[in-house]
Amino acid sequence: MGILPPGVRIERIYDRSDLIKVTTETVLHNLVFGILLVFFVQWIFLGDLRSAIIVAATIPFALFFAIGILVLRGEYANLLSVGAIDFGLIVDATVIMVENIFRQPR
Repeated sequence: MGILPPGVRIERIYDRSDLIKVTTETVLHNLVFGILLVFFVQWIFLGDLRSAIIVAATIPFALFFAIGILVLRGEYANLLSVGAIDFGLIVDATVIMVENIFRQPR
């Protein structure tokens, strides 16, 4: 019960699985590297482990919500747009807020 007529076969000529694999690995590598970099820089400059953990913990949540919003809106996500939304807007605001809270008198 074949769908194609006899002698006709489907041949794949445009395979993007390697590109998707490399892109996914790049996103995961950049995510881990970004978390570690932000964590250590925040820890070095503020000297407070708890504030560094709070800021570093926002990175995967920011990436998740950035991709989720793009999917809900039907937009196409590429590394530049996700990185700009994730690190450029959300994580930067978190760093500023945590630093401001940290310097307030206790």
